Amino acid sequence: MSFPWANEYKPNHPLMQWLDEKLPLPRFVYNAVGAGYPVPRNLNYFWNFGVLSGVALMIQIVTGIVLGMHYAANELVAFGTTE
Repeated sequence: MSFPWANEYKPNHPLMQWLDEKLPLPRFVYNAVGAGYPVPRNLNYFWNFGVLSGVALMIQIVTGIVLGMHYAANELVAFGTTE
């Protein structure tokens, strides 16, 4: 690790140790997301609401684009295009 405060990933549970030996996915996620870096003091749980609203906005945008490409405005076939 390049920073002195960054912690090395050490799984405690035997199942996680086995998984880390076979497939180092937990180690990859730990190093990509957190890696033991210190958290700022002003960070609290209200930041989760901002992230969740951003995810909801992205889902609405993607589904709106997909629906806009596949929806037919004709009343005879409109129900079939949304099923």
